[in-house]
Amino acid sequence: MKNLVLTILVASIFISCQQEETVITPTFKESVEFMVDQQDFTVENAIPAENIKSVAEQIDNSGTVSLNDIWLEVKTKKENNANIAVINITVKDNGNEIQLLNEDIIVPLEDETSIVPLISLLSSEGQTEILNKLNDIVSGTDDSNIELTLKGESFYSTGTSGDIDVDMEMFIRYSF
Repeated sequence: MKNLVLTILVASIFISCQQEETVITPTFKESVEFMVDQQDFTVENAIPAENIKSVAEQIDNSGTVSLNDIWLEVKTKKENNANIAVINITVKDNGNEIQLLNEDIIVPLEDETSIVPLISLLSSEGQTEILNKLNDIVSGTDDSNIELTLKGESFYSTGTSGDIDVDMEMFIRYSF
């Protein structure tokens, strides 16, 4: 009987030591669209602050926001003749443009739809600005939209400019 009790005690200690707590955190996604149809392009659009504030209110959370991911989805239309686009993205802060990315990126336009991961290409200033903006919106200290500008140029593979007709949508995934 003593061995049975000792075995059960050791087994329960072993089992309790191996249990881990799992915390599930929901993530939320916002996006902004850019319609590109000129060889040299500058397109502005914004992520509405009201969308982000609404999400925070619905889950009754006013905590700190974390940026989980950011990417660009490129949809090439039939009328497109360009093979690549060289782009950069800026975010506005009190009228000043802050580079979102460390460098210009080359986006191939050969597939009907392409996904371009941007999280590893974010500049420290750009990432800080996006996070500050998200946190300020959630906390209620800023109700202005997240204004973004997509700039770039399209090319044929030979290096000459080409006609471009694509839709680009930038997504931001965040959590509290």
